[in-house]
Amino acid sequence: MIPPESLTPVYEKDDWTVYELGSSVPKAVLASRYSITQTKEAFGKRYFDPSFDPENEVILENPPAVDPSGEGEGLVRIDSYAPQTISITTSALSPKLLVLSDTYYPGWTAAVDGRLTPIYRANYTMRAISVPSGNHTVTFTYEPASVRIGFMISIASLLVLIIWMYSRYKANEKL
Repeated sequence: MIPPESLTPVYEKDDWTVYELGSSVPKAVLASRYSITQTKEAFGKRYFDPSFDPENEVILENPPAVDPSGEGEGLVRIDSYAPQTISITTSALSPKLLVLSDTYYPGWTAAVDGRLTPIYRANYTMRAISVPSGNHTVTFTYEPASVRIGFMISIASLLVLIIWMYSRYKANEKL
């Protein structure tokens, strides 16, 4: 979905070409505007519209709980970035949408100053959350249900094994 005119060939050999993307958006931004699209086609039309500014606007599937304001700029700093936990500091004079250019995927949770907040599917593949005005610490944590279920099954299996081994021990002790 990258427009070909934004790519510059930097290396060619045989049938292979390596391209450089002329400009990119930072890993995390505070957006002041959003638009809603429900289909892939509508998303593509809006995203590739020359008036779309990915550093100040985000495309969502549903409206956010807190409406961002266009007043003032905001600052974003990624404090730590690990596979299962991301910590970000934000500062803004008005409510914003924090857009993290990581994959939107089930199992991620988000908290602003320790309070859980909904994650929105942003720009078709990314994550966004509402951030109130002021200084805040945002934490994204990956805790998929499959891991919790697997842990519970493992504990249950271990308990069954211990009970079975204990019963076998007691049965042999009576002989």
